[in-house]
Amino acid sequence: ADPLSQVVRKIDFAAGRVVTLAGAPYQSGSSDGAGAQARFNQPRAVAVDARKQVFVLDLGNQRIRAISTAGVVSTLVSEPDPVKKQRLDEQSTLAVHPVSGELFYSLGCSIYRVPAAGSPELWTGGACGNYKDGDRRDAVWSRVLDFGIDASGTLVAIDGGLVRDRKSTRLNS
Repeated sequence: ADPLSQVVRKIDFAAGRVVTLAGAPYQSGSSDGAGAQARFNQPRAVAVDARKQVFVLDLGNQRIRAISTAGVVSTLVSEPDPVKKQRLDEQSTLAVHPVSGELFYSLGCSIYRVPAAGSPELWTGGACGNYKDGDRRDAVWSRVLDFGIDASGTLVAIDGGLVRDRKSTRLNS
């Protein structure tokens, strides 16, 4: 994602080329649509699923958008935090579960899951504060700075307020 140019680009390693996947250079907005018809406002983090669908954290619009393999942009999440009403910020990030294909995103001290058909749901980190390990529903995070999901489905996150690595192996529960 290129937040200054308001576009999402991809690199074709075989051809050695960078091409714009969606958005129009230096034209911000919030429109869904095909290729250059779509508009973003500070696109930040990206994640790609096994089907090569791209997910984009559209910071300025407080949305999470999906770009199909045909280059069509649609809004996937229009209310990122239906529980605590936090806003997406520069530290919010995305990851795709390699088995289920579900999208996960961080927001402050929480990680949300977007089921294949449905609205975002709080997955872990209902409370903010000093860290507490345990079941994902009861875990407490200070600040999720970054996270990823490995091939086996284990989520590993950096709890930035305490600078500690934490992991969960219960992504499917």
